[in-house]
Amino acid sequence: AIECQAYVVAAAQAGRHNEKRESWGHALIIDPWGEVIGKLDDPLATGIATADVDLGKLAQVRIKMPIAAHRSAGHKAYWHK
Repeated sequence: AIECQAYVVAAAQAGRHNEKRESWGHALIIDPWGEVIGKLDDPLATGIATADVDLGKLAQVRIKMPIAAHRSAGHKAYWHK
């Protein structure tokens, strides 16, 4: 979330699928500053986690950490040709 300045929704399965397969879940929603803003209280539970997307906070993160300006100055993070 931080290095891409984006909200991240990380979905994960939970529960027993058959006799040999079980998943442990722990789905999260993370804001652009890396803070967990949504999750289920029980990581093994099934359900839906929700969170508000705050575009104002996204703008503030981009002001505090201007990675777009760094990239335009030649410091490429992920996009290598």
